Amino acid sequence: MPMDAPQITYPCRWQYTVVGENEQALRQILLLACAPGQVDICFSHRSSSGRYVSLKAEMTVASEEERLNIFRQIRGNSEVRFVL
Repeated sequence: MPMDAPQITYPCRWQYTVVGENEQALRQILLLACAPGQVDICFSHRSSSGRYVSLKAEMTVASEEERLNIFRQIRGNSEVRFVL
């Protein structure tokens, strides 16, 4: 049975979690993808091997279009392994 899409009321606070190898590169990617909006970026986790790091970015998005556009910009960068 297909799941219904969540009902999101905009504007709202939205969070992206990004995983990659280079913390500074990930921070820049998030800043650029979320510009010109204000984004709060914080360290989330480092893998047990120390190779991967995850960051959480939270911001206010005005619409579904904006939310998905930011997601596509983050996901499209080769430095990013995963984005949630």
